[in-house]
Amino acid sequence: MVEFPWDRSPHDLLDLTQAIEFHLGRRAGAERNAPRVIDLDILYLGELTERGGILDLPHPRLTSRRFVLQPLTDIRPELVLPGDTATIAEHLAHFDGDEPELSLVQGSW
Repeated sequence: MVEFPWDRSPHDLLDLTQAIEFHLGRRAGAERNAPRVIDLDILYLGELTERGGILDLPHPRLTSRRFVLQPLTDIRPELVLPGDTATIAEHLAHFDGDEPELSLVQGSW
């Protein structure tokens, strides 16, 4: 998970992430949630909200996935997404999904 400043449009960022995916071997047309060579998701973009079309911001399932919440809590525990009242850390603390906690295996980096 990475966070970085971005001062262009969300669709410029989407174009960039899709170009990276293509360059690394991802091909269009795979069925939804199928295994992929790489998958880059834009989770949020500051205070921007966008619904419909090709891009939804913040990501609509961000708070319902431990594999997203846990690393995001590591870098931005106090983040409150636009339209929300709870921090990312609070979402993780009250997570009730069936995903196991993530753990790092020594030497896996």
